[in-house]
Amino acid sequence: MTLAELKNLSSKYNAYLNGDASLYADVNAMDKKTIAALKKEYLDSVNRGRPVQVFRYVLLNLIEQGFAITPESFEQVKNKLEKRQVDDYAFLSSEAKANFKAYPAKKKSFFVNWKNPATILFPFLYTEEIAKQVEKELESILDTIIKSLKLTNVQKHIVDFNGPQNYGSARCWGSIYPVDRPSHKDSYQLHFSVNANGFDGALFSGSNIAREASIDERENSSTLEGLVSFLGSKKERWLELNQSKFIEKEPQKPEQFRVPLNQIFYGPPGTGKTYHTISEAVKIVEELSDVDFENLYSNRTELKKVYEKYVSKGQIAFTTFHQSLSYEDFIEGIKPQTVKQTNGDTQVTYDVKPGIFKSLCENAAGYQATKQGLAQTDQNKFVREDFSKALFYKMSLGDSTSTEDDVIFDYCIKHNVVSLGWGGNVDYSKCQTESDIKALVDENNVDKSAGGYMNYFKLYIKTGNYIVVSKGLYRFRAIGKVVGDYEYDPASEIGYHHFRKVDWIIKDVDLPVDDIYTKQFSQSSLYKLVQDNIKFNFFDQFKTETKVQIENIKRNYVLIIDEVNRGNVSQIFGELITLLEEDKRKGNNEELLAMLPYSQKPFGVPNNLYLIGTMNTADKSVEALDSALRRRFFFKQMLPNADLLSPEFVIFNLWDQYSKSNEAEYSKREKVLYEFVGLSINHDRDDKLWEAYEGEAAVEEIEQYFATNGLSLSGVNLKKLLTIINFRIEKLLGIDHTIGHAYFIHIYQAENPLAALKQTFSKNILPLLQEYFYGDYGKIGLVLGEGFVTAKKDKTLKFAAFKEMDQNTREDYEGKPVYELTSPDDWTKEHFMGIYS
Repeated sequence: MTLAELKNLSSKYNAYLNGDASLYADVNAMDKKTIAALKKEYLDSVNRGRPVQVFRYVLLNLIEQGFAITPESFEQVKNKLEKRQVDDYAFLSSEAKANFKAYPAKKKSFFVNWKNPATILFPFLYTEEIAKQVEKELESILDTIIKSLKLTNVQKHIVDFNGPQNYGSARCWGSIYPVDRPSHKDSYQLHFSVNANGFDGALFSGSNIAREASIDERENSSTLEGLVSFLGSKKERWLELNQSKFIEKEPQKPEQFRVPLNQIFYGPPGTGKTYHTISEAVKIVEELSDVDFENLYSNRTELKKVYEKYVSKGQIAFTTFHQSLSYEDFIEGIKPQTVKQTNGDTQVTYDVKPGIFKSLCENAAGYQATKQGLAQTDQNKFVREDFSKALFYKMSLGDSTSTEDDVIFDYCIKHNVVSLGWGGNVDYSKCQTESDIKALVDENNVDKSAGGYMNYFKLYIKTGNYIVVSKGLYRFRAIGKVVGDYEYDPASEIGYHHFRKVDWIIKDVDLPVDDIYTKQFSQSSLYKLVQDNIKFNFFDQFKTETKVQIENIKRNYVLIIDEVNRGNVSQIFGELITLLEEDKRKGNNEELLAMLPYSQKPFGVPNNLYLIGTMNTADKSVEALDSALRRRFFFKQMLPNADLLSPEFVIFNLWDQYSKSNEAEYSKREKVLYEFVGLSINHDRDDKLWEAYEGEAAVEEIEQYFATNGLSLSGVNLKKLLTIINFRIEKLLGIDHTIGHAYFIHIYQAENPLAALKQTFSKNILPLLQEYFYGDYGKIGLVLGEGFVTAKKDKTLKFAAFKEMDQNTREDYEGKPVYELTSPDDWTKEHFMGIYS
């Protein structure tokens, strides 16, 4: 792409964004190949119900069917989607329709940030292929500036016509800044942008530099030569500014990610402790502030998918403490395993195996080595064209979970080779075909699987292909380019005899497979990776003519420990209890290492591993939490939240779900809910309150709205029910034994709320109260009232004759009331309302 073509694109996109009719004409003129590619690109997001992508997908299908997109038809589709009316679109899957209808919207409009039609349609006309050409031309312009001005130790930043927010833009730009600055925002830049008239050159300060130190000096130029000349005149001032101690903006602390390294959610049962660990774990992994997290993950289903993704990548792990959990399970211990020998026999061996905590620590700590490994990479080895033409193979170099097999990987790295353990002590050098290899395998009684692996290693892998060395199923630790043919070494010091020479282009790293490949690795020792699944942009970070400063790679890891107080904490953590403290974590000022007793290796807890525990304060079967652990954790109390059970709040949320497409289901739910809570009218939504609700109106405001508008509720009020029960329990036992809202949260949504409430009381609440009060039904009666506990009516039964007991004591015992629980079959709405009336 030439500079003239860049200017033309700028002019065209400017017209689009300003409402020119050419936008619709060009969209309707898209060819079938482009439409098919875009539909494929959007399909996953569409099936998840993402509104903007659903909008685009609908428009693409309409164009494909011959319908013309006009300003009027565009608005018609938009209005239809606003009302969640998608049943007529046969090209949408049932999954997409269901997810779209259920997609949460905190604003009245799905498209509040997409008011200009061009922001929706822009990706149709600015394809990935065009974007690549634009980026290439921008990089060429930056390289010309760097070369002409003889700049060294610099970095480049490019923004194409997608713009910084991906809404589409009429300008693209690039900037140059010193290599020792973390980003273009934190430095003074030599900057240019391309528009329809040419260049806008500038020397100005990044957005993270405070106003009192900011600068902005600009000049327009119609040619590249004029741009270079202007920037050249600013070179000395640019160097001087970047050498000065310029002022950086203070970060906005309320919006920052701030989470303790060790925290425990504690509280009574049913308060959502385990439920909230999922939210907290994702928030930590993605380093989101509370506000950002709420904006991204208001949909619980979507959150669970993201959580499972991080679990599969090994960044989040979950475990539960119990009385039999030991140090050997949690940290490391000697474990038996069966090993298949090359002759086909199996043998039981014993090796030091890491537990869940040590494994997660090693994964988290691996990023320090990763940073160093990438920084030492020879960038001249990264040529995109080479990668796209070559084949990639996944290979294991020993068992990455076995400390004994570390010697195999270390040997290969040191001697620039890869080695295959299959095939026995047999020389395959003369084998030219698969038949030759099979004959040698059969002749030497080698395991049959060896033949398949040797075919890959000896015959299929060619010089110039690449080996990705795996570390389990979810990580890789090196990438090498094959530079030699098969070699046999009968006296190899590592016990493997088959070798290929490689040139290691990345080594000493510990990265998730997701960085380079779209699928996880399989357990097979050696196989070819699917070319279309390789993420070649992983290598683009190294492609530059100037020395690149490798970004400080840090990924957060989370270990969730449910029921943390049910295990013997001193036994489980052992000597590592001290290393949990923040200042003693690896990478911090007071870093400490401990020598592990089994592996005899120094070990530390990295500062990017977060621990989240849960603790049930009402569990009397365990002792109080170990004081050593208590000192090292931040405790967050989680109490019952009765507001979530407010019937007014639940009704308001039901109104929010209304749309004509689900009117029958909505009406059914509305009727059941109104009958249960005692609302006798079908009330339309009030626009004033609706606007307030979009601004996160408090439950009290919604309840006040009902009261002032005469919308009285005469049925069961679960908020009042839980509030009074917990008030009475707190008086009798204390706050640690109150009952959580989670036991009741599902009742309003049940097909038969009264039946669901009965079941909750009989299966959950009453057994919990019996445990709390040790079967003292009199106290249960004080909490729930006469509707649930009653005195036994048969007073004719007497004690046996026993002359040793005096008559007065005997009469006292005979007069003592005995209680029993009433039958759930007899409970009515009035019984439950009687608890708080």
